[in-house]
Amino acid sequence: MWPRPFFQARPAIMVGSSCWVLLLLVLQVTISLSEAAPSKSDCKPPKLLSQSSRFPVYLTGETFYGYCNFTDPDNSTTVKLQYFPGDSSGFNKSVVYGHSTVKTIFSVRNVSIKNQGNYRATASNKCGSAVCNLSLSVEDACHGYQTPVPRTNNSKLFVNKTHGSTVTFNCTFDGDPDPSHFEIMWGYNGKTDIVDRDTHNKYSKTRKEYAKCTFVDFLMISNASSSDSGEYSCRSRSYLGGGALGPVAITYLFISP
Repeated sequence: MWPRPFFQARPAIMVGSSCWVLLLLVLQVTISLSEAAPSKSDCKPPKLLSQSSRFPVYLTGETFYGYCNFTDPDNSTTVKLQYFPGDSSGFNKSVVYGHSTVKTIFSVRNVSIKNQGNYRATASNKCGSAVCNLSLSVEDACHGYQTPVPRTNNSKLFVNKTHGSTVTFNCTFDGDPDPSHFEIMWGYNGKTDIVDRDTHNKYSKTRKEYAKCTFVDFLMISNASSSDSGEYSCRSRSYLGGGALGPVAITYLFISP
C-alpha cells in the first residue's frame, strides 16, 4: 500500500470571479438609481416667456386685461395669483395649461379707483419658481372729480306744498357716480345725515344715473306737515382724499295747512 501523501487536493475557490460578479451588480444598481432620479442639471424650473406690455392708465368704467406666460417643463407647474394691496373686488383670474406652457389671465370689468395696484403671478414646481408682476393705474373718467359737485350750487329754491302731501327734492351732481367713492348727505335746518338718523321712516332717498358723469339724488318726505317746513340741503362727502366735502345746495320748503 502506497504511503498517504503529505498534502490533499482541495476544490478551487474562484475568488477573482466572485469579485467581478459583485462589482457588476453594484454598477447595475447605481445605473438604475441614476435613471430613476434625475440629476440637478435635468431639473428645470418654470421661466417667464412673455407678459402684457406696460399698461396705459385706465379710466374708470373700462375693462382691464393682463396676462403672463410661463414654461411648464415637467407638466407639474402650479400658479398662485395675488393682488396687492388686497382689495380684489371684481377681480377675475384664470390659468390655462397648454403644451409645456401655462398662461395666467387677470381681468377686471368696469374698473374703479380701488382696483389699482399690483397683480402678481408666481409659477412653481419642485425645481424652483418664476414671478410675473403687472401694475394697474386708474384715473377718474369724470373729469378727475373726487367729490361730486351739485349743479344747484349755492342756489336757493323755494317749494310750497300742502299738509299731507309727498315732497320730493332732487340734487343733480356732476362727478363720479360710483357709490363706493362718496355719499350724498341730506340736511334739515343745520342737521346733517337726516336719512341715516331717521327712526320713523319719514325720509327715503334714491339715485338715478343720467349720463356717465351725471346723476341725480332724490330725497322723499312722506305725509309732510308744517313741522317739516324749513331749509333742506344736499352735499357730497368723498370716501377718497380724506373725506372732502362738496359745496352745498339749499332748498326751502313751506307746508301750508
